Amino acid sequence: MTRPVNTRRAGTSAAVLMAAAALTGCAASVNAGSPSTSCSPSFNPGNQYGNLSVQQRASGSSLQWGFYPNVAVSTYKVDIYMGSRRVDSKTQSYPPHGSVSSVDVRAGATFAIRGNATNPKGDILTFGLQCRA
Repeated sequence: MTRPVNTRRAGTSAAVLMAAAALTGCAASVNAGSPSTSCSPSFNPGNQYGNLSVQQRASGSSLQWGFYPNVAVSTYKVDIYMGSRRVDSKTQSYPPHGSVSSVDVRAGATFAIRGNATNPKGDILTFGLQCRA
């Protein structure tokens, strides 16, 4: 069962889809933001599963991002997009974080994080974030 939860940031409403079930024996999804949500100076949605974070000094400048879980995770798979172009991809055993160079950032384009976190039992948390660069 899922339920939408609204979070407010500087007058912008971002819908966060949260799964009602825990990460035990099932999958869950967490998606935050929209193409109209600004990345600058920061966008940091979170819930019981963890926090997604993006910081940007100003529109068009480089971006820093990360996923910080509140649940046990053994493997992360993450793709990072600027518009429709994938600019980074990671598969690793520790919480993913990184940056996107200003060379790859297009002012006004949608920045997106799309990923999966798998716990030691094999349950999957699908997470994502969108914001305007």
